Amino acid sequence: MTINDTWGYKSYDTNFNPTEMLLRNLIDIARKGGTYLLNVGPDATGVIPAPEVLRPSKGRCLDGSQWCQYLRHDA
Repeated sequence: MTINDTWGYKSYDTNFNPTEMLLRNLIDIARKGGTYLLNVGPDATGVIPAPEVLRPSKGRCLDGSQWCQYLRHDA
């Protein structure tokens, strides 16, 4: 699944999927023992745009252990 509408970086693609939908998909797939691949696209310099970094965490950048806490407390 992509975080917006394209598989690669497009500066004009700001149609991001809702955070709630991304989390529901992650929880549903993890609950069934699957793996969730969420695509983000770095720009030409290799930087992932801020909205893609911050989006899943509603303003906070999360590492792997923080995702579990986020899912338990915020979802």
